[in-house]
Amino acid sequence: MAEKSRPLKEICKHQPGKYLARSAYENGPYKVYGSNSEMGHHREPLYPGPMIVLARIGANAGALRYSNEPAWINNNASALIPDLAVNPRWLYYKLLSMSLDQYRAGTSQPFIALDALMSAMVDIPDRNTQNLIADALSALDDKIELNRRMNATLEAMARALFQSWFVDFDPVHAKAEGRQPVGMDAETAALFPDSFEDSALGPIPKGWEVMTLGHLIGLLNGFAFKSGDWMECGVPVVKIGSVKPGYIDLDEGSFVSEKVAYEASRFALQVSDILIGMTGYVGEVGIMYDLGVSPLLNQRVGKFEFNRKSGWTREVCYPLLRHPRFKQFVVDRSVGSAQANVSSSAILEFPFVHPAEQLVRAFDEVITPLVRKLIANYQEIDQCRRNRDTLLPKLLSGDLRIGDVAA
Repeated sequence: MAEKSRPLKEICKHQPGKYLARSAYENGPYKVYGSNSEMGHHREPLYPGPMIVLARIGANAGALRYSNEPAWINNNASALIPDLAVNPRWLYYKLLSMSLDQYRAGTSQPFIALDALMSAMVDIPDRNTQNLIADALSALDDKIELNRRMNATLEAMARALFQSWFVDFDPVHAKAEGRQPVGMDAETAALFPDSFEDSALGPIPKGWEVMTLGHLIGLLNGFAFKSGDWMECGVPVVKIGSVKPGYIDLDEGSFVSEKVAYEASRFALQVSDILIGMTGYVGEVGIMYDLGVSPLLNQRVGKFEFNRKSGWTREVCYPLLRHPRFKQFVVDRSVGSAQANVSSSAILEFPFVHPAEQLVRAFDEVITPLVRKLIANYQEIDQCRRNRDTLLPKLLSGDLRIGDVAA
């Protein structure tokens, strides 16, 4: 691999971001990037693609995103516009491999020292090698993005179905008006009543009842690990920050020894466990996928425990627990000024409308394949990320050739 070294400023141009008021965010065609990644959309772009978005100021200073399309860059970020002499996606991966933390300055408000970054020397292989490396790594990133979009669609489908059946009661309204429920076979439609009755939550389908979450499921709070238990590697632990919207992220995880893990074995997590943040990011709910190991549950992260006899399985409950109304209920019952906290008992007080058991089983048949596909997609995303992060430094350093990857 014949390489030459040039300063970054000779192979790309730095373009500063520009302030955009939150009120200007709208459903335009162009993404708005800031220091916290995507922030919304705008009706016009600031710079054309392709570009590398650099978080310039804030806690995420040094983070990178690649945009192949025109976009608006907010004032806490910058655009690095690659020269035509280099493959823009290769340069993105090259910068990822350079660990931009070394160019961070500032304490209370970290920022990237742009002069130092733009003067950094970059080893540049020939264009063919750049293309091969970019193609290999971008194939993994494209698969990650495809799965993310697919999961967004699956989440929307699950939420819409739950909303229609158990919140808006669309099939009941249809039958009350003498209409056949839309998109539903006659056998399923027969499970819905054709009238309403009063309840503490307002009119609900006749024969259904208002229950609290605690009538159906429990909530296990995590294990209180000691300060001396933490290690640089070992058995991973799911902490508050690991619970993301819809999934569990252990990228910045913490670890304990096998000995400590044995003592906390009751708190080992399995695929499809549903977790909730109870401090800080209260009400955030994510579902476990196969990580190849059973992580442990840390304190102030709750695990919902299900009684299959009730019919309310993990899959059935998932769209309920991911519903905005549930999250808002939890947030409203949190306490604390410096950091929000919510108790298990407060979470389990969430009221909802419980339908007939036959209808729960019918919903289970529809929703379970969606949720299981969601879990499988998260697992693929995780595997693709691991493969990419393993290949990236080896390909860019020349320790691994593209031919070796194909073999």
